Amino acid sequence: MSAAEKWMRRMIAIHATPSSRNVARIAKCTLMCVTLSLGWISMQQIPSAAAQTVSLPNCQGKPEVKPTDVVFACADAGFSATKLHWSSWGSASATATGLASVNDCSPNCVSGHWHTYPIILKASGKQICPSGERAYVRVTYAFIGKSPFPADAPGTSSAVQTFRCRSLTTSGK
Repeated sequence: MSAAEKWMRRMIAIHATPSSRNVARIAKCTLMCVTLSLGWISMQQIPSAAAQTVSLPNCQGKPEVKPTDVVFACADAGFSATKLHWSSWGSASATATGLASVNDCSPNCVSGHWHTYPIILKASGKQICPSGERAYVRVTYAFIGKSPFPADAPGTSSAVQTFRCRSLTTSGK
């Protein structure tokens, strides 16, 4: 029996009139409900905001939350999704729409021309980054309309790319 309950019983015994008994019963029930509620709340695991954050690693493996740009061709950024608007984020998958920015590499990639195409992205799969942050691991993309890539180009047979978290270190420190 808690100290509060002992006190409540003593008060009931001292002031035991018919009307005060009803008040005391109500007070005792209220005290018990509050005690039980506080005990239940303290037992609940309330996750921190950091534990609920889900990110998507960039080309360097650094996690980013709801990135506005995703680069698919990490070597030269010749293919990326830009101006992304995420309609969902944080659950099993995340979905965004935006513009694909594609270098046509004609006559070569240095002198190529940039074109934009509507695109849809779906981030899925989960990984735990070295920082402990949860992150999506795959991005599937689809063009709204015709694909800018020739039928035999890389990325046309499988429009899925893996983005892994990496442990980032600074050199010289």
